[in-house]
Amino acid sequence: MSAFAALRQALGLSQSQRLDNLPYTLRGKLAGGLFGTMRFNDSGTLDLRQAEGDPW
Repeated sequence: MSAFAALRQALGLSQSQRLDNLPYTLRGKLAGGLFGTMRFNDSGTLDLRQAEGDPW
């Protein structure tokens, strides 16, 4: 994840007024093993309403 992508994500979250149904996209690459590098993609929504008042 680049620093620019992390900053863009943080700014987007700070501008959101609601913490339910936040969209996310996760892309990455796992290296190693017998078959070499494997890429992955995932996306969906997160519900962070439960985390608003609870630090952990």
